[in-house]
Amino acid sequence: MEATIFTFRFNDAVNSFVSHCKQSSVGCQLTYSNLQFVMLAIPDEPMSPPGVSSPLPATLSVKDGESVEMKCEFSGDPEPQVSWTKNGEVVASSEVLALKYRNRVSVLTIPEVFPEDEGTYVCTAKNSMGSIETKCALKVSRKFCHVLCRNSQ
Repeated sequence: MEATIFTFRFNDAVNSFVSHCKQSSVGCQLTYSNLQFVMLAIPDEPMSPPGVSSPLPATLSVKDGESVEMKCEFSGDPEPQVSWTKNGEVVASSEVLALKYRNRVSVLTIPEVFPEDEGTYVCTAKNSMGSIETKCALKVSRKFCHVLCRNSQ
């Protein structure tokens, strides 16, 4: 990690003073006239790659026509950017599917599931420190109509 150089400029009625101070792990210190200035180093919060706080279920089974919601939660600093795919293709919000992301929670909702919605859904979180994913296999069972036939006697 490269040290930070601070430049201090002091002006009073008589004098003008410029000093450079190289920051150490603790801070830096300099003296001007009878005044002593200390600048302390305050460490940033450590950055971290995304983590999965709440993963998608491995498998979800729903019936044709029902609604489904897939939800996952991520950690990481800086806050990760989230994307979804279905069978390797990017998924975006549309009339038949809603994507929401708030407070590190990502939700994919399909209000009315059809057989063509079946597949593997992957939610990926990325930041400058790395990426991680969680996936869910959505299974859609078809509705069957049973007709009872009676012979009239």
